[in-house]
Amino acid sequence: MTERYLFGVNLDEEGNAKMLQIFSSCIIMAKESGSSLTIFTPIIKDFRSTFFARAIGDNMARNLVNKKSTEVLGVTIKLASATTIRTNMEKGIILGLWCSQDMLDTLDHCTYAKGIFVASYNPAEVSAWAGKHGIVMQ
Repeated sequence: MTERYLFGVNLDEEGNAKMLQIFSSCIIMAKESGSSLTIFTPIIKDFRSTFFARAIGDNMARNLVNKKSTEVLGVTIKLASATTIRTNMEKGIILGLWCSQDMLDTLDHCTYAKGIFVASYNPAEVSAWAGKHGIVMQ
């Protein structure tokens, strides 16, 4: 069974620090499970202008957009969107950023994922998904 986590994130400096903690947790979980990390974002070409990209730094964000992958602590990190994610091939950790209901439905089809983390600044947008999986926003 895939573990699921939901985090509320403010779009401010406190939220920036929380995003880095979430990202670190994803990397640790991926490393411990010997898997990769997929960052699931609404639109890849806009990724570098996101709040999350600012949190991880421009160099890493640029590598993810241009090369579609990078590595941190031996964990391969790749970037995917709704049009590029392959739900039947995702066997690692997924970090969903600012997910719409359609994106959350896509995550539910990633049945082989070891863990799904979702970060949202809009609790109302993810409340149905959270309720469906019995998740409490952290």
